[in-house]
Amino acid sequence: MTLRQFSSFVCRCAVSAAVALAVLIAAPALASAQTITLTWDPNTEANLGGYLVHSGTHSRSYSTQTDAGKQTTLSMTGLDLTKDNFFAVQAYSIDGLLSPLSQEVLLPANPAAGTTITGISSNVGVPLLVGTPVTWTASATSSTGAVEYKFLLFGQQTGWRVAQDYSTSATFTWTPGWNDIGKASLQVWVRTAGSTAPYEAWRGLDAFDVTTEPASLKADTEFPSPSGQAILWTAAVTGATSPLEYKFLALDKALGAWAVLRDYTQSNQVTWTPTHNGKYAVQVWARRVGSGAAYESWAGSGEFDIAPSRLSVVSIDADKALPALTGTTITWTARTRGGTAGPLQFKFVRYSAQTATWKVVQDYSPLRTYTWTPTWGDDGFHVLQVWVKNAGSAASYDAWLGTDTFELRRAPLQLTADKVFPVAPSVNVRWTAEVPDPSVALEYSFFIYDRSKGTWTVGRPYNTTNTFDWTPGATGTFALQAWARKAGSSSAYDVWRGTDYLDVFSSPARMKSVTVDTSFPASRGTPITWTATASGGTSALEYRFVIYNASTGWRVLKEYSQSRTATWTPAANEAGTYALQVWVRSTGSASSFEDWQGTAFFVVK
Repeated sequence: MTLRQFSSFVCRCAVSAAVALAVLIAAPALASAQTITLTWDPNTEANLGGYLVHSGTHSRSYSTQTDAGKQTTLSMTGLDLTKDNFFAVQAYSIDGLLSPLSQEVLLPANPAAGTTITGISSNVGVPLLVGTPVTWTASATSSTGAVEYKFLLFGQQTGWRVAQDYSTSATFTWTPGWNDIGKASLQVWVRTAGSTAPYEAWRGLDAFDVTTEPASLKADTEFPSPSGQAILWTAAVTGATSPLEYKFLALDKALGAWAVLRDYTQSNQVTWTPTHNGKYAVQVWARRVGSGAAYESWAGSGEFDIAPSRLSVVSIDADKALPALTGTTITWTARTRGGTAGPLQFKFVRYSAQTATWKVVQDYSPLRTYTWTPTWGDDGFHVLQVWVKNAGSAASYDAWLGTDTFELRRAPLQLTADKVFPVAPSVNVRWTAEVPDPSVALEYSFFIYDRSKGTWTVGRPYNTTNTFDWTPGATGTFALQAWARKAGSSSAYDVWRGTDYLDVFSSPARMKSVTVDTSFPASRGTPITWTATASGGTSALEYRFVIYNASTGWRVLKEYSQSRTATWTPAANEAGTYALQVWVRSTGSASSFEDWQGTAFFVVK
């Protein structure tokens, strides 16, 4: 069992202590014979005399003081482990001056028999990375019934805190942030459900590290690169959970000195144009906004050459997967190596297989990117080339590269309804047709098929409204189609989409699903929205949302209405274990409900 407390403090007189105090228990034995081992981080002051270890069974009221000398570990026996034991460390100088006490460490009393924690596991290994979620799962048994779990988390900056209060959930998920960098630990407390004891059993993890991945730094060109060519440097820090700021520095090997390219700002990019040949290196420093540290993460480019060399195009890459749909904005970026004089000039030409022609789509400029939003009529197969030449070159190009043939597809029509079938004959159903292509103006028409008659009828002729309200007048089986075409077109349609058969009849309402937009455990103050889906009924459906708290029981979260959603924002005093039910019935029904569906238990922390 390991508990760690960390504290940084300074005795203004002559000695300071930065103590990371840990309590280690040897293998189980008789309580009075068990060995307790304390460890702490060493001080580095030249006038350090040693350490005093204070212990007792009451917080900040110590009955024993032991001089550990300059050792940073102390083994103790004879403690009464049926009681809570408290420990703190104090540094003293060779002149007898004392530092303040470290943060206190608690060694909880041995648990009562009958409740046992059988294991704690996690889904990722240590050290933990900032921004990467970790889930711990505990298992425990009680001789008198079900158990509930409480998770406590230790951070080097914050000390111990309750991360998830008692509930039936045996799992706890945590995403460490930059403020959590350093030492951390976890404890699980367990007790029989309904017990008022602080705990009946507990187990802790050894201290572990929370670290951040190093920053990364990338240039938009390969090296060598010619002088006079602007180079865009982009930094990234994986898993950052708070705003960062970045500082860029460059080393000129000939001068042997670093220069600041740009001081700290929240932009993770900088453009640098070297003016003369030589060997260079670039660094980026990153830190949290508001931090006083010189840096908290950094990355370097390594040494590279600014020198004339043969020009080549290394790659031309799109920022979207291909094939792509019309209406999708795509940016291609050319990456080069070498050149004799900057700034390099870039020209983009595009080939269309439909017209069998090449077209200059962006003439020579220093811009190494080309952006295109294809529209209807651009669907088909294409090729893109980039031509590059040195500054002042009279050639048509000094280097070039082309893409493979890629396809653009016309964006398909999507058709959705705001009700789930079957529905009653009197229920209005709103249909929405949509083509995800903002580059083209469309108009829509809707058609209805009656299977009993074997006929299609126009539900609504063409106009620019993409919704259609349909209220079936009778029971039966139907289908629906939506047609779309470019506004003003004389075509019957350009794209269309149809439904499967749709049943219309009266029946009791039936719940289909209850979904939620939040993962659990959720934090207090976080809005949580549930969405219910149901079908059937003898009229329009209405929904009631009721919520259960393990401490207070059931209450109505949202009374009956035709809205299928309910949102709840847990208040500061509403941590706990909950479940939710949705009741559904036909509007006008005297029944409490015609059907219902509930969620599993979930935790608000």
